[in-house]
Order: sequence, then structure tokens, then C-alpha cells
Amino acid sequence: MKYFKKDYFYSLRGSFALAIMLFIVSTVLQLIFGKINVTKLQFPISLYLFLELFFIILALWLIFRKHAVMRWFASQWATTTAISLFLLVVTIMALTPQSSHAPAIIRALGFNAMIFSWQYAVSVAFLLFVLGFVTLRKLKPFKGRQIAFFINHFGLWLALAAAVIGFADRKQAVMQVGVDELVWYADEGEGDYMELPFAIKLEKFIMKFHSPRFVLFNKEGEIYDTKNYNPITIAKGKNLSYGGYDIYVHDYLEEAVAMGDNIVPMSNMPGTMVAVKVSVNGSDSAAWIAPGSYMFQGHFLQLHPDTFLTLLDPEPAYFGSDILLYTQSGIASEKHTIAVNEPLKVEGWDVYQSSYDSAMGKDSQYSVFLIVKDPWLPIVYAGIFLLIAGAIWMMFAKIKNRS
Repeated sequence: MKYFKKDYFYSLRGSFALAIMLFIVSTVLQLIFGKINVTKLQFPISLYLFLELFFIILALWLIFRKHAVMRWFASQWATTTAISLFLLVVTIMALTPQSSHAPAIIRALGFNAMIFSWQYAVSVAFLLFVLGFVTLRKLKPFKGRQIAFFINHFGLWLALAAAVIGFADRKQAVMQVGVDELVWYADEGEGDYMELPFAIKLEKFIMKFHSPRFVLFNKEGEIYDTKNYNPITIAKGKNLSYGGYDIYVHDYLEEAVAMGDNIVPMSNMPGTMVAVKVSVNGSDSAAWIAPGSYMFQGHFLQLHPDTFLTLLDPEPAYFGSDILLYTQSGIASEKHTIAVNEPLKVEGWDVYQSSYDSAMGKDSQYSVFLIVKDPWLPIVYAGIFLLIAGAIWMMFAKIKNRS
């Protein structure tokens, strides 16, 4: 065909055309072979695959680096093709719900599980080959900014290769642990459970809250929109303004219970709620308002025939779990606290505080932990470190050259 002349792929049109061709070929592979089973690529296969990819790229470059095809693979046009193909796959992934309940045609094309599709595999493989050749191209002359470029791009290659190939070895599951319950297994989903090399016993679930917020609502329970309202800290003795009303706080209880129409302080009891005693617009009478809990109804103050004041449930500022840890390596009854952004590292696993019984709130009788094992993560971090180091080096080298 006249369009496919010698220099056709040394152009934007040719680069985009090749990306479309590769996408079509990978889609045909998807229709023929179906979803890729990544469990077959787990260690040690993943390690062999990583090393093979590295040495194949290196060998191809050392043997064929002067060949026209290899020079194209190390060119900006190959980079354009690789990035275009990868962005096309990522765009489809973003626009298509990743769910097993997708229509049959979407499932057949693999669009509902792109990360397990041939389109994703081909796009990542092509990107890794091109990135590898572009990186090796900078080995000569190996000095100055060339070294920085090599470190930067090799770091990117290392992080991407480790993240993609190591995905097969990544494990994730959920542990639900009740108070005073010892659990040594986790739910992988779809009814599958795995036994763990450690066990967790939940001693206590802990929750702390932000200051509660006022809210105005009508008889139907619809909340009024109070524009330009900034959350304020409610405290005893404060004069506050909200929704056009002046509110004075006579008393503030972090833990209280309802006894008839009255509110009394009560701690260390299930179902307690925050409560505030207020008066509005200088009124001599004061009333308790409270958001309620799973044990007690909320209290509100009627301001007008169709306007009521109460409190919203305070939002959690912190939640975590006091636990005892047991391991097969000999640890027994070791105290730890697992909280949001404060995971526990044990036996190669990261244990994250995930959720709790939202209906019970601070009185939750169980904690839900997300456990993750990713043995390739240190290699990914090493790649990111090289990527950043190379970028900083190139930046300073450029400044030095200008000066």
C-alpha cells in the first residue's frame, strides 16, 4: 500500500496507526484466548519472567542496536506509539465499569477486566520494550546528563516492570475480628479463605470524634442549606452564630444518655451520644439537643413552626484497634495499635484498619482489617527512587550548563 512506505512509521500518523494495529491484534488475542490467568504467573514464574524480560531487552540491544528496526524502537516515534496504545487501554479502563456483571460483548472484549486482558498485557509489554531500548540508547557516551537520563529512565522501567509483573504475587484479603476473638484466617472473596502465619485478637475498638455540627431541618426532615457556613468548634460557654441564629452553649457533654426529656452525663456505657444544652437569640429557656444513637432518640429544639435545631452525628477524627498479636515465629500476646494510616507490619504482611460496624459506631464489637502482601514493592520503591534521583540530577545539570 502506498501509505506504508519506508518512512511511514517515522511520523505521528504512522505511530498512531501502529498503536491501533497493536490494539486490534491484542483484541483478537483476547477474543481467542480470553482473560489472562495471572495466578499462573506467580513466583517463581514472575521472577523468571522479570529476568527474561530484562536480559532479552539487553541482548536485543547489544546485538541489533545498529539495525533500522532497533533504531526505530529507540526513537520518539516508538515512544509515541507505546504511550498512545497504553493511554487507549487506560482510557477504556476508566470509562468502562470493571465488573463481572458487564454485558456479554464487553466481557468478551475484556473491557470489564482490563488489567487481566490481552490489550493491557500487549500495551505494557510494548511500553517496557520501548522504554528499555530508549534507556539503553543513552549508555553511550556514559557521562554527564546521559548518566542522569539513564538513571531516570531505568528507574521508571524498573518500577513499571516490577509493579506489572509483581501483580501476580500481590495478595489482598480481609479479616473481621470481634472483641476478644482470636482470628488467624482472612477472606479472599467469593467464599475463599486463606490461613495466615499470624493471628490477631481484638482487645478494644477506639474512636475519637471531631466537634459536632449544628443543623437546621423542617418537619419532613429536610436539612436547610446554610450558605457560607464554616464548621465551628462547639464548647461550653461559647456564643455562636449559625443560620441567622445566635446560639449560646450552656453545657456540652461528650458522652450522655437520654432519660425521658432530660439528658444526663454517662460514660463507659453503650449507646452514649454527644449532647449540647443551648439557648437561642437570648432566650431565658435552654434545651438539650443531641443527634441520637442506636439506643437513644435524638433531641431537637423547635425554633419556628417548621424549623428545628439539632446536632449532626460527629464525624470520626480517628479510629483504630488495640490488638494482641500472635505469630508462628513465636510472638505471643504482643500489644499493638492498628489505626488509619498506622498499619501493622508482620510476617511480610501489612495490616490496615479498614472499617468497623458503622451502625454501632464507637461501640463497634468488631474491626475489619485489610491485609496486603506485596513482595515486589521494595523493587518498585527502588525504581521510584532512581526515577526521582535521575530527574533531580538532570535538573541541576541543566542549570549548571546554563550558568
